[in-house]
Amino acid sequence: MHKGSDWLICLMIALISSFSAVATVYKWVDKDGKVHYSDVPRKGAEVVKPNPRTENTFKFVAPPTPKKQPKKETDGAEINVKITSPTDQQTIRDNRGNFTVISSTSVPKHGLNYLLLMDGKPVAGPQQYGSFSLSNVDRGEHKLQVSLVNKDNKAIATSEVVTIYLHRFSKLFKHNSPAPIPTQ
Repeated sequence: MHKGSDWLICLMIALISSFSAVATVYKWVDKDGKVHYSDVPRKGAEVVKPNPRTENTFKFVAPPTPKKQPKKETDGAEINVKITSPTDQQTIRDNRGNFTVISSTSVPKHGLNYLLLMDGKPVAGPQQYGSFSLSNVDRGEHKLQVSLVNKDNKAIATSEVVTIYLHRFSKLFKHNSPAPIPTQ
């Protein structure tokens, strides 16, 4: 029993002393002018104080809780609309910037139409069906949302925001450009 506690005390002392050694960084310049960094002190070395703004730190940020969209009612039935494709945080790779957005509703539409918003602006619709084909969309992050609108284009129900990331080749890099389509 006594040997086990001695071993534990030695281990604790070793751990505590190793933490203090890791915290100090030394810098020196050799005879050729080359700068060296080490955690071992040497003659002519100076202690480097790290800039707190450049230290690697990790702060856990809890993801935001999605806001529940208010549910409207028509003829006693609750109306919901959601985007089923693409999914939230999905990356889409298409060099022409083409993709399809598919949405659905919880009840028959009762004369309502679908309206697609991208980055807060209407881009397609209003239309009878919840499928939208988009083309030549700029690359980058986009926020999609679908609204069910009445004949006056007033939103009756709106989906949660779905964020997508569209990847396209850049026109700046010729080696990445898609091959031109031959003309006749």
